[in-house]
Amino acid sequence: MFEFLYLGSIFFALLSIYLLLFSKNALRSFSNYIFSLILFLEVFFIITYLLIYSGGINQVPQLFKAPAPFNFLIPPLAYLYVRSMLLNENKISFTELLHFIPFFLVFINYIPFYSL
Repeated sequence: MFEFLYLGSIFFALLSIYLLLFSKNALRSFSNYIFSLILFLEVFFIITYLLIYSGGINQVPQLFKAPAPFNFLIPPLAYLYVRSMLLNENKISFTELLHFIPFFLVFINYIPFYSL
């Protein structure tokens, strides 16, 4: 039953990404790129969850831990999105890059798993 809600959220997230970036009247601002990346990561997480829930992960076991380090990208990207919307900034400063350190540490930790 809840799978239909997840599939609907995937559809509407991909539709939102299309409207934000690829439609004829899209603004293509820095904020829209960040928000589209957040939506794309969420779609990736939902697809992986649905594969695990339905048992389809047995056909593609490489995707089992694939989204794990990307969970650490959502908070810094959300921070950058809010900051870019409120202050109308179009770039990332060096001090804001420090928020991505947990992602890089977890990604480095998962490199042996990905190389199997």
